[in-house]
Amino acid sequence: MLKKIVNVTQVRCSIGQKNPHVNIGSKRIISDLNKTSGKQIPSTVIKIKTCEDYESVYMHNKKLCQRPNTININLGGDHSISASTIQPYIDHYKKDLLVIWVDAHADVNTKISSLTNNS
Repeated sequence: MLKKIVNVTQVRCSIGQKNPHVNIGSKRIISDLNKTSGKQIPSTVIKIKTCEDYESVYMHNKKLCQRPNTININLGGDHSISASTIQPYIDHYKKDLLVIWVDAHADVNTKISSLTNNS
C-alpha cells in the first residue's frame, strides 16, 4: 500500500470578506494543530493581496494535483479562494473528484440579495 503525502497550503486572504481577521484563520488552525499534536505541521503560505494573486494559488494547486499519492488541503481565508483552490483539481481530475468544504456559514447570497454586496 502506498503512503499518502499530505500537502497543506495556507491561503491568507480577506478580499471577499471585510472582517479584518479572516485572513489569519489558516494561521490559527495550524497553530492549534501544532499545539495539540506536539508536532510542527509543514505548510506553504500564500498571501492574496490583489485579485491577480489568485493566479499564484491556482498554479500552486495545479502543480500539487499532478503529484501522485497526495492529499492536498487548502486552508483559507475567505470563501473567495474557492475558484483558485478547486478549479485546478476539476481541470485535472474531471469528474473523479471529491471536495470537502468546511465554512463558518453558508455563502448563499447574490450581490443583489446581500446586505454587504458580497456574493
